[in-house]
Amino acid sequence: MRIPGGALMDEGVRTYFTQPAILRTYLLVPCAVALALLLVWPRAPLTALLRAGPSPNPFVVASVTLLLFALYLSTRYGSEDYSPGTLVQLRDYVAFTPVSLVEVVLGKAAFALGHTLFVVLLGAPLLFVAMAIGGMTEAQLLLVLAVSGAACVAARMFGLLVLTLVRTGPLLRDVILLPVIALSLVLTLLFLPPANPIGAVVSVAVGSSQGVGRMSLPLTSIVISLGAAALLGGAVLASLRAMRRSHG
Repeated sequence: MRIPGGALMDEGVRTYFTQPAILRTYLLVPCAVALALLLVWPRAPLTALLRAGPSPNPFVVASVTLLLFALYLSTRYGSEDYSPGTLVQLRDYVAFTPVSLVEVVLGKAAFALGHTLFVVLLGAPLLFVAMAIGGMTEAQLLLVLAVSGAACVAARMFGLLVLTLVRTGPLLRDVILLPVIALSLVLTLLFLPPANPIGAVVSVAVGSSQGVGRMSLPLTSIVISLGAAALLGGAVLASLRAMRRSHG
Protein backbone atom coordinates (compact mmCIF):
# COMPACT_ATOMS: atom_id res chain seq x y z
CA MET A 1 0.00 0.00 0.00
CA ARG A 2 1.37 3.38 -0.98
CA ILE A 3 1.64 5.91 1.83
CA PRO A 4 0.54 9.44 0.83
CA GLY A 5 3.54 11.70 0.89
CA GLY A 6 5.87 8.73 1.37
CA ALA A 7 8.64 10.32 -0.70
CA LEU A 8 8.61 13.38 1.52
CA MET A 9 8.71 11.21 4.63
CA ASP A 10 11.71 9.29 3.27
CA GLU A 11 13.44 12.54 2.40
CA GLY A 12 12.80 13.86 5.89
CA VAL A 13 14.26 10.76 7.52
CA ARG A 14 17.40 10.93 5.36
CA THR A 15 17.88 14.62 6.07
CA TYR A 16 17.01 14.87 9.75
CA PHE A 17 19.10 11.88 10.75
CA THR A 18 22.20 12.46 8.62
CA GLN A 19 22.88 16.21 8.48
CA PRO A 20 25.47 17.30 11.08
CA ALA A 21 23.81 20.68 11.71
CA ILE A 22 20.53 18.96 12.55
CA LEU A 23 22.13 16.19 14.60
CA ARG A 24 23.81 18.81 16.79
CA THR A 25 20.45 20.38 17.61
CA TYR A 26 19.34 17.14 19.24
CA LEU A 27 21.83 17.80 22.03
CA LEU A 28 20.03 21.01 23.01
CA VAL A 29 17.00 19.30 24.53
CA PRO A 30 18.68 16.90 26.98
CA CYS A 31 21.41 19.42 27.82
CA ALA A 32 18.89 22.16 28.60
CA VAL A 33 16.75 19.84 30.74
CA ALA A 34 19.84 18.51 32.52
CA LEU A 35 21.01 22.06 33.29
CA ALA A 36 17.59 23.00 34.63
CA LEU A 37 17.61 19.95 36.88
CA LEU A 38 21.10 20.76 38.08
CA LEU A 39 19.97 24.23 39.12
CA VAL A 40 16.89 23.12 41.06
CA TRP A 41 17.90 19.67 42.31
CA PRO A 42 17.62 19.47 46.12
CA ARG A 43 20.95 19.82 47.91
CA ALA A 44 19.66 18.78 51.31
CA PRO A 45 17.89 15.75 52.82
CA LEU A 46 14.16 15.55 52.19
CA THR A 47 13.35 16.22 55.85
CA ALA A 48 15.34 19.46 55.72
CA LEU A 49 13.49 20.52 52.58
CA LEU A 50 10.14 19.93 54.25
CA ARG A 51 11.16 22.11 57.18
CA ALA A 52 12.43 24.84 54.87
CA GLY A 53 9.08 25.19 53.12
CA PRO A 54 8.16 25.15 49.40
CA SER A 55 10.91 24.79 46.80
CA PRO A 56 10.89 24.45 43.01
CA ASN A 57 9.55 21.10 41.87
CA PRO A 58 12.32 19.58 39.71
CA PHE A 59 9.77 17.70 37.61
CA VAL A 60 7.87 20.90 36.78
CA VAL A 61 11.05 22.81 35.97
CA ALA A 62 12.35 19.99 33.77
CA SER A 63 8.97 19.61 32.02
CA VAL A 64 8.64 23.30 31.19
CA THR A 65 12.26 23.42 29.99
CA LEU A 66 11.64 20.45 27.73
CA LEU A 67 8.50 22.08 26.34
CA LEU A 68 10.16 25.42 25.61
CA PHE A 69 13.25 24.01 23.92
CA ALA A 70 11.23 21.49 21.93
CA LEU A 71 8.90 24.30 20.81
CA TYR A 72 11.87 26.39 19.69
CA LEU A 73 13.39 23.55 17.69
CA SER A 74 10.05 22.45 16.23
CA THR A 75 9.34 25.94 14.95
CA ARG A 76 12.71 26.08 13.21
CA TYR A 77 12.42 22.51 11.90
CA GLY A 78 9.04 23.40 10.40
CA SER A 79 10.50 26.33 8.49
CA GLU A 80 13.45 24.12 7.45
CA ASP A 81 16.00 26.52 8.90
CA TYR A 82 18.53 23.77 9.50
CA SER A 83 18.28 22.16 6.08
CA PRO A 84 17.91 24.81 3.37
CA GLY A 85 20.46 23.21 1.05
CA THR A 86 19.46 19.58 1.45
CA LEU A 87 15.69 19.28 1.48
CA VAL A 88 14.02 19.60 -1.88
CA GLN A 89 12.37 22.98 -1.66
CA LEU A 90 8.64 22.98 -1.19
CA ARG A 91 8.22 25.38 -4.07
CA ASP A 92 10.01 22.91 -6.38
CA TYR A 93 7.38 20.28 -5.59
CA VAL A 94 4.70 22.79 -6.40
CA ALA A 95 6.17 24.26 -9.57
CA PHE A 96 7.95 21.33 -11.21
CA THR A 97 6.24 18.11 -10.19
CA PRO A 98 2.73 16.76 -10.70
CA VAL A 99 2.59 15.43 -7.13
CA SER A 100 -0.67 16.01 -5.30
CA LEU A 101 -0.46 18.96 -2.93
CA VAL A 102 -2.56 17.01 -0.43
CA GLU A 103 0.16 14.36 -0.43
CA VAL A 104 2.80 17.02 0.12
CA VAL A 105 1.01 18.32 3.21
CA LEU A 106 0.23 14.81 4.48
CA GLY A 107 3.84 13.75 4.02
CA LYS A 108 5.14 16.78 5.85
CA ALA A 109 2.59 16.33 8.64
CA ALA A 110 3.29 12.60 9.03
CA PHE A 111 7.02 13.17 9.30
CA ALA A 112 6.42 16.07 11.70
CA LEU A 113 4.46 13.76 14.02
CA GLY A 114 7.15 11.09 14.09
CA HIS A 115 10.07 13.47 14.35
CA THR A 116 8.39 15.53 17.08
CA LEU A 117 7.90 12.35 19.10
CA PHE A 118 11.62 11.65 18.74
CA VAL A 119 12.61 15.17 19.84
CA VAL A 120 10.31 15.16 22.88
CA LEU A 121 11.52 11.71 23.94
CA LEU A 122 15.09 13.03 24.04
CA GLY A 123 14.19 14.71 27.31
CA ALA A 124 12.05 11.90 28.71
CA PRO A 125 14.86 10.08 30.61
CA LEU A 126 15.65 13.23 32.58
CA LEU A 127 11.98 13.76 33.40
CA PHE A 128 11.92 10.16 34.58
CA VAL A 129 14.83 10.94 36.90
CA ALA A 130 12.93 13.94 38.31
CA MET A 131 9.75 11.94 38.89
CA ALA A 132 10.70 10.55 42.28
CA ILE A 133 11.81 13.81 43.89
CA GLY A 134 8.79 15.58 42.40
CA GLY A 135 6.38 12.91 43.59
CA MET A 136 5.12 12.21 40.06
CA THR A 137 3.86 9.02 38.40
CA GLU A 138 4.47 7.42 35.01
CA ALA A 139 1.00 8.50 33.92
CA GLN A 140 1.82 12.13 34.67
CA LEU A 141 5.09 11.81 32.76
CA LEU A 142 3.24 10.49 29.71
CA LEU A 143 0.71 13.31 29.97
CA VAL A 144 3.48 15.93 30.02
CA LEU A 145 5.06 14.35 26.95
CA ALA A 146 1.68 14.33 25.17
CA VAL A 147 1.02 18.01 25.94
CA SER A 148 4.52 18.97 24.79
CA GLY A 149 4.32 16.84 21.65
CA ALA A 150 0.96 18.24 20.57
CA ALA A 151 2.13 21.83 21.08
CA CYS A 152 5.31 21.12 19.11
CA VAL A 153 3.37 19.65 16.18
CA ALA A 154 1.30 22.84 16.02
CA ALA A 155 4.46 24.97 16.17
CA ARG A 156 6.01 22.89 13.43
CA MET A 157 3.02 23.31 11.13
CA PHE A 158 3.14 27.06 11.78
CA GLY A 159 6.79 27.03 10.74
CA LEU A 160 5.83 25.18 7.56
CA LEU A 161 3.13 27.74 6.80
CA VAL A 162 5.58 30.63 7.17
CA LEU A 163 7.99 28.74 4.89
CA THR A 164 5.34 28.68 2.16
CA LEU A 165 4.48 32.35 2.59
CA VAL A 166 7.86 34.03 3.15
CA ARG A 167 10.07 33.55 0.13
CA THR A 168 13.22 35.24 1.41
CA GLY A 169 15.93 33.83 3.65
CA PRO A 170 15.59 32.10 7.04
CA LEU A 171 16.46 35.24 9.00
CA LEU A 172 13.19 36.98 8.10
CA ARG A 173 11.27 33.78 8.82
CA ASP A 174 12.84 33.61 12.28
CA VAL A 175 11.96 37.25 12.89
CA ILE A 176 8.34 36.30 12.24
CA LEU A 177 8.24 32.84 13.80
CA LEU A 178 9.95 33.18 17.16
CA PRO A 179 8.21 36.38 18.36
CA VAL A 180 4.82 35.02 17.25
CA ILE A 181 5.35 31.76 19.16
CA ALA A 182 6.53 33.66 22.26
CA LEU A 183 3.62 36.09 22.03
CA SER A 184 1.11 33.28 21.62
CA LEU A 185 2.41 31.64 24.81
CA VAL A 186 2.06 34.89 26.75
CA LEU A 187 -1.38 35.79 25.39
CA THR A 188 -2.88 32.34 25.87
CA LEU A 189 -1.48 32.18 29.41
CA LEU A 190 -3.18 35.51 30.20
CA PHE A 191 -6.42 35.29 28.25
CA LEU A 192 -6.98 31.68 27.14
CA PRO A 193 -5.39 29.33 29.70
CA PRO A 194 -6.88 26.09 28.26
CA ALA A 195 -4.88 26.71 25.07
CA ASN A 196 -1.58 27.29 26.87
CA PRO A 197 0.75 24.27 26.99
CA ILE A 198 2.91 25.74 29.79
CA GLY A 199 -0.09 25.98 32.12
CA ALA A 200 -1.15 22.48 31.09
CA VAL A 201 2.28 21.04 31.88
CA VAL A 202 2.36 22.75 35.28
CA SER A 203 -1.17 21.57 36.05
CA VAL A 204 -0.07 17.96 35.61
CA ALA A 205 2.17 18.29 38.67
CA VAL A 206 0.18 20.65 40.87
CA GLY A 207 -3.21 19.12 40.21
CA SER A 208 -5.09 19.15 36.92
CA SER A 209 -7.28 22.23 36.59
CA GLN A 210 -10.58 22.18 34.76
CA GLY A 211 -10.31 22.67 31.03
CA VAL A 212 -13.21 22.92 28.60
CA GLY A 213 -16.34 20.96 29.44
CA ARG A 214 -15.44 17.80 31.31
CA MET A 215 -11.92 17.64 29.96
CA SER A 216 -8.93 18.32 32.19
CA LEU A 217 -6.63 21.21 31.36
CA PRO A 218 -3.86 18.98 29.88
CA LEU A 219 -6.34 17.10 27.68
CA THR A 220 -7.92 20.38 26.57
CA SER A 221 -4.48 21.73 25.66
CA ILE A 222 -3.72 18.59 23.61
CA VAL A 223 -7.01 18.83 21.70
CA ILE A 224 -6.55 22.55 21.01
CA SER A 225 -2.94 22.08 19.86
CA LEU A 226 -3.83 19.25 17.49
CA GLY A 227 -6.80 21.24 16.19
CA ALA A 228 -4.50 24.20 15.56
CA ALA A 229 -2.07 21.91 13.75
CA ALA A 230 -4.88 20.66 11.51
CA LEU A 231 -6.01 24.20 10.72
CA LEU A 232 -2.44 25.25 9.96
CA GLY A 233 -2.09 22.23 7.69
CA GLY A 234 -5.16 23.40 5.82
CA ALA A 235 -3.63 26.87 5.53
CA VAL A 236 -0.43 25.33 4.15
CA LEU A 237 -2.47 23.45 1.54
CA ALA A 238 -4.27 26.65 0.52
CA SER A 239 -0.95 28.49 0.26
CA LEU A 240 0.55 25.77 -1.92
CA ARG A 241 -2.47 25.75 -4.20
CA ALA A 242 -2.16 29.51 -4.65
CA MET A 243 1.52 29.05 -5.39
CA ARG A 244 0.80 26.39 -8.04
CA ARG A 245 -1.78 28.61 -9.71
CA SER A 246 0.73 31.44 -9.86
CA HIS A 247 3.16 29.16 -11.70
CA GLY A 248 0.31 28.28 -14.03
